[in-house]
Amino acid sequence: MIFYNYHKKKQNWQKPLFLLVILFFLFFFGNFLAQSFSSPILSIVSPLSEGANRTGLGWLNLFSFFQAKSLLLQENKKLLQENLDLKLSLAIRRDLEKENQELKKLIRLTDDENKKPIIAKVLLTPNIISSGIIILEVGQKNIKTNFKPGDLVVYNDKVLLGRVLEVGDYQTKVELISATKSVSVLVGSKSILAEAVGLGSGNFSITLPKGAEVFEGDVVLAPEYGGYLLGLVDIIKKTNADPFQTILFNSPINIFQVKWVEIYAA
Repeated sequence: MIFYNYHKKKQNWQKPLFLLVILFFLFFFGNFLAQSFSSPILSIVSPLSEGANRTGLGWLNLFSFFQAKSLLLQENKKLLQENLDLKLSLAIRRDLEKENQELKKLIRLTDDENKKPIIAKVLLTPNIISSGIIILEVGQKNIKTNFKPGDLVVYNDKVLLGRVLEVGDYQTKVELISATKSVSVLVGSKSILAEAVGLGSGNFSITLPKGAEVFEGDVVLAPEYGGYLLGLVDIIKKTNADPFQTILFNSPINIFQVKWVEIYAA
């Protein structure tokens, strides 16, 4: 009985001591192990963490770069369009100013109210339709002054272009003189009378004796149409075997670029 109690007391005393040793061992060696393994683990985990952070920042920077580039491209596109619109506006303004100057010049052609021409805008030129026809943007219903078939169509009060062929409500058809088969002309300083054959688009041909004194640059007038200028001599063709010479002349203005003309009563 006494032995049993002693053994029991001894066991009761050893258990707390054993637990205390265990705790001391865990505290001492646990701290040692934690310090020993913390550096390798941190050395492994830290670069991974930093790499992840760098990767995240890299993707963020890349996204920001493309976003900024997209915004820059949109802004450049907008600026280019604004620049194009500005150039177009300036071109239209210059064209309108030029047309206004031409109209003012045409309106001052004559002070005689009875001889003032009708100013007409060219709508279609021979390169659009026929080589012998132009269309004017005037007619019986959009202009107060009356005009009729046969009236003369002149450029800058000097150069004869054609005759009114047909008058519509809002448009007028004009036949170019160069589209006619024959027209009487006076050539050169000696006013040599000849018959010119129209070749279309402001071009003509004349046949004269080889002895007729005609030179390149000589003026050609149309006496039956008010004596207006019809053209200038451009080429003279001669051969020894042929007693005649061929003279080619053309209108001094480019019929394809004419914007305004005058209509005079025949």
